[in-house]
Amino acid sequence: MLKTLFKLGLILFLLCNSARVVSQELSLIDNHLAKLQIQNYSSIEELHEKILKTHYSEEQKVYAIAKFITNNIAYGTRGINPLNTINTRQGVCQDYAELFIALCRLSNIENNYVTGNGKTSSEDIGFYSSNHAWNIVKVNEQYQIYDLTWAAGGYDNEKNTFKKKFNPQYFNADPVSFISNHYPDNSKWQLLDIPLSKKDYINSPTFSPEFKNLSL
Repeated sequence: MLKTLFKLGLILFLLCNSARVVSQELSLIDNHLAKLQIQNYSSIEELHEKILKTHYSEEQKVYAIAKFITNNIAYGTRGINPLNTINTRQGVCQDYAELFIALCRLSNIENNYVTGNGKTSSEDIGFYSSNHAWNIVKVNEQYQIYDLTWAAGGYDNEKNTFKKKFNPQYFNADPVSFISNHYPDNSKWQLLDIPLSKKDYINSPTFSPEFKNLSL
């Protein structure tokens, strides 16, 4: 009994310590990103070199790229291409996703462009349109969900403007929670053991009004 309790205690200690180390590592990345000067870039390659340090792990690279984008891009007019998106500091969900892919590609990290429905209003219940875009990134051989548009902030319906406010819920999002307001056109990107049917999704009463108007 004592041996079992000791083993459990040791496991908990190691897990807590590991979480603390990860948190510290991410804080260091945040500090590095905060020090980057706002400028216009001549190429995506130049931006890539500014964001990443050579010792970053794959997971840290993805976090740094994603966090840089959410820190610096506001929802606005269509960026057209990744370089223009970063130099104008604005774009729509398609631009967030495409910039994320372009930067990950330079690190040889698989990043998939996913389209589907983002449910943001009671008017969306019972109705489906492919109105949103996000990413599925392969990190350490595991697929992870990122919606950088919704992670960057929300829409202030009273002021009719985008309000930047980081939401970590949409970094490596939990597939079970994510499916409540995101439905991919290709069901394999649900990342669920048992995929949810489109009928069940559109009839679900769950929606996220703070992200209304943040679509393609």
